[in-house]
Order: sequence, then structure tokens, then C-alpha cells
Amino acid sequence: MKPKIIIVGAGLSGLLMSYLLQKRFAITILEARDRTGGRIHCTQSDGKRFDLGPTWVWPHQRHILDLADYLGLTLFRHFDNGAFAYDAPNGVEYYQTQRPTPSFRFENGAMALIDGLQQRLGDSEIRLGSAVKKICHDTKGVTVETDGETFDASACIVTLPPRLCADRIAFEPPLPSELKAKMLSMPTWMGFSAKCVVTYPKPFWREQGLSGFASSHIGPLSEIHDASAATEAALFGFYHTKSADTAAPKEVIEQLVRLFGEAAHAYSGFHYHNWRQDPYTSIAADAAPLTEHPRYGPSTPVGDRLFLCGTETAEQEGGYLEGAVIAAKRLAALLMSPEAHLQ
Repeated sequence: MKPKIIIVGAGLSGLLMSYLLQKRFAITILEARDRTGGRIHCTQSDGKRFDLGPTWVWPHQRHILDLADYLGLTLFRHFDNGAFAYDAPNGVEYYQTQRPTPSFRFENGAMALIDGLQQRLGDSEIRLGSAVKKICHDTKGVTVETDGETFDASACIVTLPPRLCADRIAFEPPLPSELKAKMLSMPTWMGFSAKCVVTYPKPFWREQGLSGFASSHIGPLSEIHDASAATEAALFGFYHTKSADTAAPKEVIEQLVRLFGEAAHAYSGFHYHNWRQDPYTSIAADAAPLTEHPRYGPSTPVGDRLFLCGTETAEQEGGYLEGAVIAAKRLAALLMSPEAHLQ
């Protein structure tokens, strides 16, 4: 009989970890949400999915690109050809700039990663609506408690953002004080973000020679990009921190009209997710915007049978999809080694 492992969180790291470990271990994934994906989250419009969470990958990110290739996924270059718009206090200004380093997006959204992994999970069990409240661990095993159930296993892997993990889960024995303080001080990637996607019948801004990329200190959106799929046009934007919780769709459309013209009135769909108010992503401390990319890094095991994993635990590319894959592969290699002794 395979030894049991509990994985907390059904995001990219959790699902990839399950896939990498399933030949040796019996896996149960506990997910607080009513869906899989974690911070990978898509809205759907006319059969096409648009990312409300992470969107891009870059050519140097070989781990995520290799995973996409293995899953048979299609990527396309993010549209960035045309003028950049600056929403200046005295009126909109337009600039021709050099095309940046190319970034790529997943055809039909980043949820294609989640779909592809789920299809390959075999006997692994995913239990949705199962928020973990307490984890007890010693040298012999772990006991994981949700609101209504208790699970015993040989080991537990927590893939939640470190800050959320330290704030929401009780541990017995308690986390070492230095480790807990470090986890609580570590910003959750996307934890301060709010994002919207506005869909259109066609990418009218391209006809004007605009890339769809814009920035603003006026708002409500601080940064805007072309989010078009092959058969449907879209713009997506990140909200200013000051407007993330209060801005109405009407204000967003007014800003898009100001930047891209009257055609922005004729939108077909408006979709929004506020990650800073998502109880399964962020805590109150995450509401503060980042001033620089946080210094993430590899975590050490919390105990003989308790481990942390996720994009914030990746020494390289922490915060990105690439970091989530790096972290999962690193820990999976450790647990699959003969030295792991997990029975």
C-alpha cells in the first residue's frame, strides 16, 4: 500500500506536486475554494477564457515552457505592436516605443495548465470546499483537520502563500517563531492586485495603431494591456490600489474611452476579480502595494513530515508561474529520493 500524502491547495504547485508524486504515494488534495487553480483563474466569454490571474510566460522560463509542451498546450505571442498610451493629467499622450522582450500567453487561458494536470492525476483525490484549519505533525506522521474532517497521512505539503499559511492554519507543535515571522513578512504575489477584463467584438485599438498597452496615474486602472484571444478582442487592466475596492465598471469604461476612443463604449463583457479581498489568497497585510519584487527563496522542511511549497518558495522566478513549477519539482525530487523515508 502506498504511503499517504496530504497536499493543501489545488493550484499549480499542488497539482503538479500530486502528478510528480502519484506513482509512489497516495495523494489527497484539500482545496478551500470550490474550484481548482488557486491564483490561476479565468473568466469565460463566448466560449473563450481570459486570465484574471497570472497571464504571461517569457522565453527564459524553461520549466513552465517544458510543462506546457509536455501537456500539449499552445502559446502565442502577446500583442505589443503599436503605440503606448499614457493617461497624463493634462490629456492622453501617445509614444512609439521599441517592442519589449516577447511574452507569451496560453491559448484559452492559463487554466489550460490546470486542466492538463488534472487529466493526468490518476487516483489522486481532490476535495473542494475543504479549508484546512489545523495540522499536527511529529516524526511518525501528520493529522490534518478541516471544519468537518480529519485526515491522517505520512506527510503534508502546504502550497498556500506563506503569509496566508502562517495566518490561517494552526500548527501543533507551533511553527518556530523565526519561521512564522518570516512567513508573515513575505508578501503574497498578486495579493494586493485587482484585475478586470473587458471584451469587445474586435480589437479596435489596433486599427488606430495602438498596442493596447497604457499606464495611468489617474486611474482607476494603473496599467492596461491587450488581452485578445484568437477570436475575441479584450483589454485587461490592473487597478490602482486606491481604486481597487471601489471603482465601478462605468469608471473603467470612461478611462478606456479616454485612452482608446469612443469605440470602447461598445464592450460585450466586463469581468473583475479583487485578489486582495480573496480570503483564500490574501490577508490584510497584503493590501499594501509592492515597491519592488519580493525576495523569495527555498523553504526548509518545517518538520520531518511537513513541507512548504509554492511560487513564493522558489529561489528563482518566485511569484511567477515558473516559480511554482520550480518549487514543485524541487520538493518532489526530494520526496521521491530514497533518503526521504516516508512510510
